Amino acid sequence: MDSVTAAEIAKLETMTVSKLVEKFESLVGEKCRSRNKRYLVRRIAWRLQANAEGGLSERALKRAAELALDSEVRVTAMTARLSGSRSREGSLSKEVRRLFKFERSLSR
Repeated sequence: MDSVTAAEIAKLETMTVSKLVEKFESLVGEKCRSRNKRYLVRRIAWRLQANAEGGLSERALKRAAELALDSEVRVTAMTARLSGSRSREGSLSKEVRRLFKFERSLSR
């Protein structure tokens, strides 16, 4: 990571949540739905690094798309939880789809 990007990321920690939201919206190009400072700092830092270093490779983007297409999508909502724990079934495909959409927005 170059020194300019590192300095910009370090500056994020001192910014207010309102300023982080503005920066997020200008970098990502979509409305920010979170007011969690830690989340915003991480997302903005990731985007700054991706912009500086090129993001994911074409191979990684293609694989993410393949995984998203091959994943099973729940059609109906789960009515009862098994053994009281949250199931992460289906969350991988959701994350992969979100990552693919996010990376696609970088290339525009």
